[in-house]
Amino acid sequence: VNWVVPDEELDAETHKLASRLASGPTVAYSNAKKLFNQTNHLSMESQLQMEAERMADSMMTSDHAEGITAFMEKRPPKFSGK
Repeated sequence: VNWVVPDEELDAETHKLASRLASGPTVAYSNAKKLFNQTNHLSMESQLQMEAERMADSMMTSDHAEGITAFMEKRPPKFSGK
């Protein structure tokens, strides 16, 4: 549990979280989810290999470049999902 909110605030907080996730680096989220889902089915060596592959894939995205640029410019990133 990351946080608890009163019942009357649940819908608003849920929408805020969904918006934050949707505006994030969705390709990286997808790659991380794939890795998490395979953790119990692979050896450590295989898991590390897949992690390296997903990291390399993520580094080739427009979102990666935007994240680096935004950081250097000290501004919030504007991810595109590409």
